[in-house]
Amino acid sequence: MYTKLFTVVSKYDVINFSFKVDVPPVIIFSDGSFPLTISATYDYGKPVRGQVVVECLAYVEEFNFDFFDFSSTLRKTLLFSRTLNISSPTTLNVDIARDLKLNGPFDSDVFVEATFTSEYTGETANLSLFSTYLAIVEFNQFISISGPSFYKSDIPFDFEIFIKTFDGKPVRIYFIF
Repeated sequence: MYTKLFTVVSKYDVINFSFKVDVPPVIIFSDGSFPLTISATYDYGKPVRGQVVVECLAYVEEFNFDFFDFSSTLRKTLLFSRTLNISSPTTLNVDIARDLKLNGPFDSDVFVEATFTSEYTGETANLSLFSTYLAIVEFNQFISISGPSFYKSDIPFDFEIFIKTFDGKPVRIYFIF
């Protein structure tokens, strides 16, 4: 017995996926490296196989001091580029000195651009540039000052100074006498 089944597809919906690169909220320069976690998932939760191009860029403002004109241009400089094949969340460790070629935390503003191409459909997704600014700082601690929003002469006021850490760990304070 021979049976043949015909199925008619009236409409084909392309399966949507999302793509993201997670960066730490603050990168401590003295740590030497930081992770970039790259993932692409279908809307229903399964990982998407494909290729991603990750680039770390510096935007440097150059000023033109002409006699009749003062202008500035923003120049994009590629610091680091890596192409990866991914099929699940992947972590890429970026070395600050070797990969980004930074000598200190304030050398330049660094951003991440990434493009993901799905292996099955060929669709691409681009990551927004300015949403992935890398905050590279020298120390893990910072000073927070809180007090009144305005001051009036001859009226006493209180303010508090806190030493905090970016990662929420307790601050160790050493007193030397």
